[in-house]
Amino acid sequence: MKKFLMIVGILFILGAAGVFALTKLDINRMNADNYYLQITEDGVQHETKLDDGSVMTYYSYKLDAKNADGEMIPLEFTAQKIFEKMLT
Repeated sequence: MKKFLMIVGILFILGAAGVFALTKLDINRMNADNYYLQITEDGVQHETKLDDGSVMTYYSYKLDAKNADGEMIPLEFTAQKIFEKMLT
């Protein structure tokens, strides 16, 4: 009976740790670097016709991003709205 309760307790602790890990840890952000950018130009507008006949508009951007050390990299991303340009 003691072995059974010990095994159930260990499984409960492992299960609780697993639930905590799944809810609190973002696996997509592990080993990811932070880069910062300023919107300095307008995005290129693209339109895609969906199966139901409606049109989806999105904007693509190609800008230079900087990390905390000042290293620059080209960055491409899309957004569903046009971002406001920052005046420099």
